[in-house]
Amino acid sequence: MITFRIPFETFALQRIFFLVVCTQILVTVSAVPSMLNCNPLTPNLQYSPHGAVTIASSSSIAFVQNGQTFSCGSSLQAGGQATVSFSNPGRQYLVDVLFSSSGTPISGGSCGGTRIINSNPTISVPASGTITIRAAWASSSGGRIMRTADCTFQVQSSSSSSSSSS
Repeated sequence: MITFRIPFETFALQRIFFLVVCTQILVTVSAVPSMLNCNPLTPNLQYSPHGAVTIASSSSIAFVQNGQTFSCGSSLQAGGQATVSFSNPGRQYLVDVLFSSSGTPISGGSCGGTRIINSNPTISVPASGTITIRAAWASSSGGRIMRTADCTFQVQSSSSSSSSSS
């Protein structure tokens, strides 16, 4: 049997290198927005090392219901299904869905069913009230957190007609 002796200094350097590599991998994997947990996406709120949450006017978010796209300010049909439409400009993103009435908007979502990461959720439109959606993203683990403006929809009862814009 052949044995090799590694000098202590070499072993210590290998351990330091290993720790640096593992730390870099962990930082890369736990990138924004998953690091936000259930923290708010308030504009100008500071998150280290990302800086302030910034509203990006270049990105938009909408709902698709019955094959029709509804932009902010439109009305959605009560009781139906609607899917968030958001083209992700970053590496990772999250979507918040908030009802003015009670209920859990996103089945399987985090933060009390109001947030989902890296997915455009389909929701059941409540019987009344409003629905507000927003999305946030970052293009790197240390990048600035960008978000859409809040987009609010009025819920119309089944007997009313709905208005939309594409």
